[in-house]
Amino acid sequence: MRVCLLCSDVEIPLLGDEGCSVKLRQFADTLIAAGHEVTVVCSWLGEGADWVSDADVHELRANGPDWAALQADPAVAEAHLGRDLHSLMFNHWLLRAGRDLLAGSPPEVIYERYALFGWAGAELARELGARHALEVNGPLCLEQEGYSEFVLTDTAAGLEAQAFRAAGAVVAVSPWVRDFAVDRGADPGDVHLVPNGVAPLFERRFDGRTVREQLGLGDRPVVGYLGSFQHWHDVRGLIDAFADLRSREPRAALLLVGHGPGREAAEATVAAHGIGDDVFFTGHVQPESVPDHIAAMDVPVVPYRPTADFYFSPLKLFESMAVGRPTVAAAIGQVTEVVEPGENGVLYEPGSRGGLVDAIAGLLADRERAASIGAAGRARVLERHTMAANAARALKIARPPHAPAPLVEAT
Repeated sequence: MRVCLLCSDVEIPLLGDEGCSVKLRQFADTLIAAGHEVTVVCSWLGEGADWVSDADVHELRANGPDWAALQADPAVAEAHLGRDLHSLMFNHWLLRAGRDLLAGSPPEVIYERYALFGWAGAELARELGARHALEVNGPLCLEQEGYSEFVLTDTAAGLEAQAFRAAGAVVAVSPWVRDFAVDRGADPGDVHLVPNGVAPLFERRFDGRTVREQLGLGDRPVVGYLGSFQHWHDVRGLIDAFADLRSREPRAALLLVGHGPGREAAEATVAAHGIGDDVFFTGHVQPESVPDHIAAMDVPVVPYRPTADFYFSPLKLFESMAVGRPTVAAAIGQVTEVVEPGENGVLYEPGSRGGLVDAIAGLLADRERAASIGAAGRARVLERHTMAANAARALKIARPPHAPAPLVEAT
């Protein structure tokens, strides 16, 4: 099957190292491995990842005199309109350039990652006679509230509703996102719940010995976190809990893998506790080395702060479980639908420092139980939460796009 993966988000570089960029590349490779012919169309190629793929990759950039004038207009910068207008203009450019690019060998399916102001994907699918699916990972307009560069809020909300109505199928990564899409205008019958899934790489076995040797961890009990250090990740809570854990497990080490805006705050918390000799920061690691780093952990932790609107489908939960490590996770949102406490993982109340300490200490004290939980978690994820299964389902549920009354006049 000919498949076009479309990302019109002007802030997501295809070759970036954030999770959204990695997921796009892994999804393309998964489709290719399944025998599909894949074209990737993005607004920004970027740099960083050394990605070798059989996908046909195209970076479409808005250009022409209108775009040049927009970039040069000081009033645009003064009003913080650059990002919003760039996104809007890119969709007009996408419809024109994408039509020319894909018309010679039109895709049978356009699989689109939803982006702010992203209205052109369904229209492009309609013109090319392709089926269409729109993957929605979160409430983008709500996420951007209060951001100084997010000015055209009403326009974004209107286009969001149009995109959900026009999509042939909406792929929602969590029940919260599913309900959100319906509330914003999607037909409930067109919305499909497809949680995140692990890349085929995770089907292999990993033991973590190389990482342990490189970091000098030896045979110490290792508690770990792997993620992007965002504000919703309760890394500080994990560090606090680890400081308490040391009275029960004095040889324990804490391995923190990744980077992000909360990295400096995490380092400051470690310093405040005086536990710097027992905490290991690795910084960003390449996607292919993620399983080895998880395997170096005796107990990986997926920490989250308490929140009423938890809409995530936490990929790091699935990855930690897929490696076969007994995973401790905050009991929140989709996590509680995946983890059966004491069977394939261990839950703690979000924000509970003592609860997190007890959960970790219990697994470190009973290695036989920990191994059983780790094996059950791996079996659960490889049976229900793989990217290969998600890709097959996404192509199956893609449908011809709807044609609601347009809010934007495409040119």
